Amino acid sequence: MVQHMMPMDIEGTKANVAIVFRTIPEESNMALVMGPKFLDGTNHDAFMKALESAEGQNSFELGSYLNRVNFPDGTNMLQF
Repeated sequence: MVQHMMPMDIEGTKANVAIVFRTIPEESNMALVMGPKFLDGTNHDAFMKALESAEGQNSFELGSYLNRVNFPDGTNMLQF
């Protein structure tokens, strides 16, 4: 199983989400997640490639790595 991914029920559908940050500052009981399923095909493939990369898998917080990676159109993955 890919690190940083988990299934979640979103609006009645089971979808895998990526855990971008395990906690949010001043909201320690909250996390920032992203549903790759909801990206268009090109961005989905680029995001999954980044998530599954060695650097993505070895990062403690996926968001720290995503801040250094861009989608094919040049948009930063963390700022998307």
